[in-house]
Amino acid sequence: MVDYICNPFGKGDERLENGGSIEFREYSAGDEAGIFSLMEQHWAYLKDKDAIRSWRWLYREGPYGESIIVVAVHMSRVVGHYAMLPMKFCIGDREVPAGKAEGSVIREEYRGNIADRFCPEKKEFRIFGNLIADLFKIAEDKGTVLIWGFPNSAAVKRQVAAGYDHSCIALNRMVLPLRMKEMRQSHPIFLRLKGYYSPMKYPAGAYLRMRGGGRSRRDRREHNDSGVQVRHLDPIMDRDKIAIFFKEFMNENNVVTVKRDMDYLRWRFLSNPVVPHQITVTESEDKITSMTVFSLKSMKGGIVAGNLVDVVAIKDKMHHLDICLASSIRDIDEAGAAYVETWMNDSDIFDRIRPHLRKQGFVPIPRRFYGQGLDLIYKSFGPSTDAEMLKNPRNWYITMAFTEGTS
Repeated sequence: MVDYICNPFGKGDERLENGGSIEFREYSAGDEAGIFSLMEQHWAYLKDKDAIRSWRWLYREGPYGESIIVVAVHMSRVVGHYAMLPMKFCIGDREVPAGKAEGSVIREEYRGNIADRFCPEKKEFRIFGNLIADLFKIAEDKGTVLIWGFPNSAAVKRQVAAGYDHSCIALNRMVLPLRMKEMRQSHPIFLRLKGYYSPMKYPAGAYLRMRGGGRSRRDRREHNDSGVQVRHLDPIMDRDKIAIFFKEFMNENNVVTVKRDMDYLRWRFLSNPVVPHQITVTESEDKITSMTVFSLKSMKGGIVAGNLVDVVAIKDKMHHLDICLASSIRDIDEAGAAYVETWMNDSDIFDRIRPHLRKQGFVPIPRRFYGQGLDLIYKSFGPSTDAEMLKNPRNWYITMAFTEGTS
C-alpha cells in the first residue's frame, strides 16, 4: 500500500511505504489528547488534574493571540509537535512582533532520519525539520519578525540545520541561603556533592554561610528612602505606570528582551496556574522605579525554595532596587524558603544589578556546577531586525523567567 504525506504548506507530496500517511498541519480543536500523550513525559504539569487549564493558559490564552502550533500525525496519532508563543520583543528602542519557540517533541520511534522507513527514495527525511519549516512559514505570513528559544543540547544541531541562528548565552547564577539545614537537603550543589565529593559539603556550606547566609535574616531589612514606596504591583491601577517604566528602561538600555507590559505581566506571572508569582515594585514621585518577580517551588521532603525570576530597574534609581529586593526576600523568607536562587546572562544590565544582589546576601555559584551557558536559537525575518545586534549575546537581557513557559 502506497500512501502520501498530506502537506498543506506547499512543499509537495512525499511517498510513504509504511502504512498510513504522515500529515503535517496546524493544531485543530480536539488535538489536545494526542498532544498530551506526546508531551506529558516531558512536562510534569500535564499530568496534573488541571492539565487542560494549564495548557490552554500557556498555548491559547496569551495576550498577543493564540500560539502557532504545528503537529505531525501518523495513523491518527500525534507523533510530533512544535509551537510558538506570540510575544512582543524589544530590540533597542524598537518593538517587534515575536514569539518563543516552545514544546518541540517527536515521539521516540519517529526521531532522526526516517527516510529508510517512509521515503526510501530520499536520502533524508526528518519530522522535526518539517515542523520547523512549517512554523517558520506560518509565523512569517502572520508578520512575525523574530522567533527565539532555548533548546536542550540534543536539539540544537537540528534546529540550526533547519534555519535557526545560534549563540551561547553566558549565565551568572547566584543563590541566597536562608536555611542552611534545608538547603543542604535540597539544593543541586549539595545533592551533587555525594560519594567522592562528600567532604566538600562542609566547606561549601561554610562558604555560603560566610558569603551570603552569615547575616541574620533580620539584617535584610529595607533601608527605605524617604518618599520611596514599596508594594505589590496592582494590575489595574499600574497599567500606565508599567508602560512608562518599561519604556524608560528600554530607552536607556540598548538590549534585546521581552517587553514587560501589563498584559504580559498579568498573563505570564499573575495568572500563571502552574507556578504562582508575586511582583514587587518601588514607586517614587508617582513613577515605578524598579520591579522584581519571584516564585516559590516545592522540593522533595516538603522543602520550599524561591526563585527571583525577573529584575528590572531604572539606571539612576538603582538604590531603589535594594528596597525592592529586600521586600521580596522578606516575603520569600516568611514563606519558609530554604534559599533563593536567580540567574541572568552576561550583560551591562547584570553588571549593574550584581552589586545589589550581593548587598542582599546573594553569592555566585561556581560555573563548574552548572556549565558555561545557555543555548539560544533565533530566527529573524526580513531586514527590520539588526542582525549584528542579535549576534552578540551580551546584547540580550535574559532572566530566569523567559527560559520555560511554566517557570
